[in-house]
Amino acid sequence: SEAVEGLEADLLRAALSDMQSDIIDRCFLLMKLLYPASSIQAAMFNLDSDSQANIALGLEILDNTLDIPSKGVFLEILDRGTIESKLAALEDMVIYQSLSASERLRHLVELRHFLSDWCLSCCFYLACQVHWSINKDATLVCLRHPSSFVREAVLVYLQEASPRTCLELLPVLKSDRDPLVANQVQKIISKFGHSTAYNS
Repeated sequence: SEAVEGLEADLLRAALSDMQSDIIDRCFLLMKLLYPASSIQAAMFNLDSDSQANIALGLEILDNTLDIPSKGVFLEILDRGTIESKLAALEDMVIYQSLSASERLRHLVELRHFLSDWCLSCCFYLACQVHWSINKDATLVCLRHPSSFVREAVLVYLQEASPRTCLELLPVLKSDRDPLVANQVQKIISKFGHSTAYNS
């Protein structure tokens, strides 16, 4: 898949990385409820190290502590291996499909219920920056997202991708009292004109 450069792409990559870190943190919190907390804490301490010896020790502690069917896969994910090695470990559980960058972005938006709010916002900012289309139904659903910065990101995207749709939605969007969205609505009105928004 082609590499995508730019601030928006970097923000999305960082958001996805943060999501992975958050998920792993939650796994460790859950493990502390199921296994001796001291063992899990020791594993966390060693895995957080830059030393390969410490990382190996952390993985060994978990290997001796955990009693789960997919322990090998989980340990591979926690290791500092390559993305390719992690995908290879997951191949029996998840079918990986190679997609272009634009297709991958659209797929991420379809999986929006599993994304953080910020990660979803980054998808729309990137789509706007590189002029990639996102499914219209998914876009309109995200425009009703409970997080204001997701709604703002969708508006930024719609201004470029579908100005007419953006204008048609303005009467509804003007009732959004969140400052982020209200500010974006004012920018749209300034850009396209107040009367145009109601006559389109």
